[in-house]
Parts: sequence; structure tokens; C-alpha cells
Amino acid sequence: MAELEQVPFSVLLVTGGCGFIPSNFINHILEQLPGSVKVVNYDCLTPAGNKANVVSSRDAREQYVLICGNVRNRTPLDRVLRNYNVDAVVHFAAETHVDDSYKKPHEFVRSNIEGTVNLLEACRAYGRVKRFVHVSTDEVYGDSNYGESEQAKTELDLLHPTNPYAASKASAEHFVRVYHKSYHLPVVAVRMCNAYGPRQLHTKVVPRFIQQALDEKPFTIHGDGRQLRSFMHVSDTCAAILTVLTKGQIGEIYNVGTTREVSVTDLAQEIKKAVDAVRDRETSPSKVVYVDVTKDRPYNDQRYYMDAHKLRELGWKEKVSFQEGLKQTASWYHKNQGAKSDRERILVYGAKGWIGRQFVSLLEKEGVEYVVGEKRLGDDPDESIEEEILSVSPTHVASFIGRTHLPGRNTAADLEGGPDKVAINIRDNLYGPLLLAELCRKFDIHFTYIGSGCLFKYDEEHPVGGKPFTEEDRPNYFGSSYSVVKGYTDRLMHHYKNVLNVRMRLPISDDATPCDLVTKLTTYKKILNIPNSVTVLPELLPVLLKLMKDRHKGTINLVNPGCVEYAQVLETYKSEVDSSIEYEVIDEDDESEFARKLQSSHSNCHLSTDLLHELAPEVSEAEKAVTNIIKKRKTAQ
Repeated sequence: MAELEQVPFSVLLVTGGCGFIPSNFINHILEQLPGSVKVVNYDCLTPAGNKANVVSSRDAREQYVLICGNVRNRTPLDRVLRNYNVDAVVHFAAETHVDDSYKKPHEFVRSNIEGTVNLLEACRAYGRVKRFVHVSTDEVYGDSNYGESEQAKTELDLLHPTNPYAASKASAEHFVRVYHKSYHLPVVAVRMCNAYGPRQLHTKVVPRFIQQALDEKPFTIHGDGRQLRSFMHVSDTCAAILTVLTKGQIGEIYNVGTTREVSVTDLAQEIKKAVDAVRDRETSPSKVVYVDVTKDRPYNDQRYYMDAHKLRELGWKEKVSFQEGLKQTASWYHKNQGAKSDRERILVYGAKGWIGRQFVSLLEKEGVEYVVGEKRLGDDPDESIEEEILSVSPTHVASFIGRTHLPGRNTAADLEGGPDKVAINIRDNLYGPLLLAELCRKFDIHFTYIGSGCLFKYDEEHPVGGKPFTEEDRPNYFGSSYSVVKGYTDRLMHHYKNVLNVRMRLPISDDATPCDLVTKLTTYKKILNIPNSVTVLPELLPVLLKLMKDRHKGTINLVNPGCVEYAQVLETYKSEVDSSIEYEVIDEDDESEFARKLQSSHSNCHLSTDLLHELAPEVSEAEKAVTNIIKKRKTAQ
């Protein structure tokens, strides 16, 4: 290809490279320049990105590397530029969904403006970047009028953004220009029209319409559907960006556009034809395309109209016709419906513990990429923990660390008494998790903390059989050092914005380990028969993984709905597994000294599962889940 005859760089950093256009751009380079250019993909792997989008990476291990990181954070950017000797940058990383920009404009400011400035600053300090291509959008121009007399926007036209997304991109462009004028950074900018093609996220109009056509559902259209849009096949878009990267003049801006325009309603008709052609169905010209008109945006630009002659003067031209591109794209979605995503890289601390081991086994079963943290929090220097996180570049960090007992024991009572035990308790149940939370906040990484629900006890407001404790309730049980420390950690985690704070309670699994509630109960001679919430791990760990993938944040009670009584658990165990066990039942109203001591030294409570039901309505009631898990033990014997 002409644009690849001379490539003035050897190591290319692509930000947001797992997104739709940038992943296609990386594929374009890997296919056209095998072995010539090393590509460093820097992506935080939000739901908009997918590692599997870079299809050539399997055959280009020496030429391609993925680094999980967010442009919102400066430190990792400095490290990547320096460690890989980057000499060219194409900056795609951005929040791009216009509808979301109206709901959370500050997120677009942080990613699209602050993130761009971080990258510019890092490149300025690094000082060895020969080319910096900033990828912008035609939406920065704002509305163009309908009609043949309307003049297409050129690179010299003023910017008039009309939505928060476009405003953030326009602001980012101004910073890019400042860094060129004031700091002499070798920047070039491109303003792109809508791209389409395989592997695009379904929030965008073309893949959404294709899927609706495949499902034979009405097309969802904002407003009246008269809005005019320009669409370019992603292969032509990538060729345009590479042309600018290799031939564009430093300090200039290039429109990446097409002369072809189509209304949103006509787009639906064209996509229906393309999908019918893929399915070998005949499309009647008179057949109505049914639409479902949805509430329009607060402001919806009617037309984006750009002049791209400046780009064409560099030698670029479109090659894929609109009809051909739509048919090719529809064919890909038809063949790849339900294709598995590949988005997560989870750094797991506490993977050798009882629950951590089960979670890692689940990750292996689900094919989720993970790394086991090698550093020990509280023992190894804090700097080494930060270094490990940066070197792994995870999308998620999960903390299963926690001290529930001392070696050779199996109850939290082992943590009572003595400064040495207090130090262990604070180190493992407070300091270590908070260090991870703070580092993940610093680097904008989703953090999952596995905490405890043993923070509450029945009281006047929450009596037995009455109102359960919600995620918003403050801990009210301080009968053990363990619960005091875990309660304090819970309150701190509750206020982090990047943390999924998980309350598990009295965990149960299908293996007879000492930490398991059922196993513990079979060793007791006397039991207090009072209803309690429990966490049946084989059922709730997959829910936990789903919440992590969805980047759910905030506190959640990860327990099965309802409660179980200890006598009920043991009776089931006795009938299903071992009829020889014996025990004495102490009722909750027993006033003996032993009963009072037993109640005061244990957290007994019912946790609300209203939030969990909204997120995972399939979770079984506690009684049924416990019975099923005990029956599995019988089968395993």
C-alpha cells in the first residue's frame, strides 16, 4: 500500500486499542507491516473494549503487546512510553457514547479531556515522540443545515459542539493544539465521520439495527429519523488514519469524511436489505420497515457535513461502497451472534485461601484471564504492591485476603487478645485491603473487596423475623475484635467510588473444609438455634464474577435470600450424609449463662437481598441452596 512505503516510526502506542476503530487500526498495521512496527495497545478494557478484537495478535506476539491501563492516570503512561521506547502515538481512548454523555458528563470530562492532557504531558516529558495523532469527531462542528446550498465544514471552520461528548472532544482538541504551539509537540488531528463494520459494539446504530433486523424486531430510532449521517467502512477509516500518521503535516487537522449521506430511517431500510441478502431472502421494495420511535436526546444534531478534500490530497480514497460494506458487516454479525467477549484481566490477592481458591477455579472454568498476586500485603513494602499492579496492568483487582483465624484453627475467636493478634487482625483485615483500594483508586482500576456480613446483630429495629439489615445500615455488632476491624473496613470501602464491597456471611461450599459452616456445625456439641443469613459459594461466586465483569460498584450483601437455622442445617446433614452426629439445641430465648455467652460472642443477623435480587434474580433461597449443597456432599462420598 502506498501509505506504508515509508513508516517514520518503530514503536507505536495506540490508546484505547481494544475498541472498535482502534482495534481495526491495530489489525491493519499488524497485517500490512509484519515485523516492522511494534504496537503497544494501552486500554483499560471497559465494556466497550474487547481484547479479542485484535485478531492478529495470536500471530504477532513479538510485534504486539497489550497493557491494561487508563489514560486518566499519568504514572503508568510515563512508564509505558519509557519502557517500550515509543516514538509514535495514535490517541483513540475516549468515552464516545453520546446518550451516556448527557447522563454523566463528568466521566467524559475525566476521560476525554483530563485523559488527553495526561497523555500529552507524558509525551512532552518523555520527549521522544515523533508523531502524535489525536483522533477526534465530526460532532465537534455541531449542526449543519439540510439543503444543497449548505457548505461542507472544512478544517478551518469554528467548533460548535451541541452535546457533552462533542464538547469534551472539542476541548481536548484545543489542548492538543496548545501542546503543539507552546511545547512544539509533533501533533496531527483527525476528525472522523461515523465508522461501521464487524465487531462494533451494539450501542452504535449500525450494529444495533443489524441485530434488530436479525431478531426481526422494530428498529429503534431517536426522534423522527430524518437526521442525516455519513458512514464509512472501518477499513477505509483505518487507511485514512494511517495516511495521516505517515504523511500528514505536523500541526494540521484532517477531516475523514465521505460525500455519501443517509437518513437514519433510510439506513434502517438499507440494513434490512443487507440482512435479507445475507439470509438469502427477497426484500420487497414495498415492504414497510417497522420502527419504534424512542425519546429523542435533549438535542440531536440533524446533520454532520464535512469536506475531506485535504485528506484526499495526501493520496487517500475510499474503497468500500456503502452497500458492499453493509452486506459484509451484516454477514459477520449473522455468523458471530453470541460470540464470546474477552475483556478482563483480574489480579487476585488471597488466591491461596479457601474462598480465593474457589474463585480462581471459577475463573479457569470460565476462561477468564487472571494473575495471582505474589506480594504479601503488610509484609512486602507498599511500593512493591504498586509495582506489581502496574506490571500486571489488570482491569480488575480482587482481594480475598483476610484473617478469620490463626494457623491450625478455624474461628475468629482465635484473633482475640494480645497485641500480636491485634496486629495480625489489623494488617490482614484493614490495612491490606485499604492499600489495594487506594492503589486501585489511584490507577482507576475496578476493585472488589471480599468483606464480611458478620457485622450485625438482631436489635429492636431488626428483630428475628423482622426487618433485615440493608447495604446502607451501619455495623452494630462489636462483640469480637474481628467484627470491629471488619466493620471499620466495611465503612471505609462503602465510600470508595471504584470499589465493589462484598459482604459474605457464614460461607458454605461442597467441600468439607474446616472453614465451611456446615463442617463447623458438625463439630459442635451445642448449637444456638437462631435464623442467620448464609453465603452458598458455588451459587454466589458466579454472581460475584458477573458483578465484577459489569463493573458494579458499591456495597452488596452477597447472601442467599432468607435465613437458615443451625438445627435445620444439621438435621439435613444428618439425614443426607451422617446419621451418627449428635448435638444439643439451645433456643434463642434460653437464659442460661452459656446461652447468653454464646449469643454475645457471635453475630446473628438477617441481611437484605433486595439489591441482589435486582441484579441476580435467579439466586436460590437459603434453605433450598443449603439442602442442595449438602446433597452434593452425599454424592461426593
